[in-house]
Amino acid sequence: MAYEQEVKGGDISITANGDLSAKIYHIVEIGTDGKVTVANGVGDIPLGVLQNKPKDGEAARVRTAGVSKIVCDGTITVGTHPFVGTSAD
Repeated sequence: MAYEQEVKGGDISITANGDLSAKIYHIVEIGTDGKVTVANGVGDIPLGVLQNKPKDGEAARVRTAGVSKIVCDGTITVGTHPFVGTSAD
């Protein structure tokens, strides 16, 4: 069963780079312009998990601590660490 648990100070707001309204619960990163974008490469450095549905220029709420649902393309086994792949879908 999926659940979430926000912790005080665990969510931050940063401007969205592009329409992220379909990317809730995706792993995001800070782009070169200082705005939030979907992490979509193995070398990306994840910032956290998107918690809302911002459009371009709106505030993206990113969970950096606590528990969150995430979108994944596969199975996550207990005791392993998920990673960002090449697909942002």
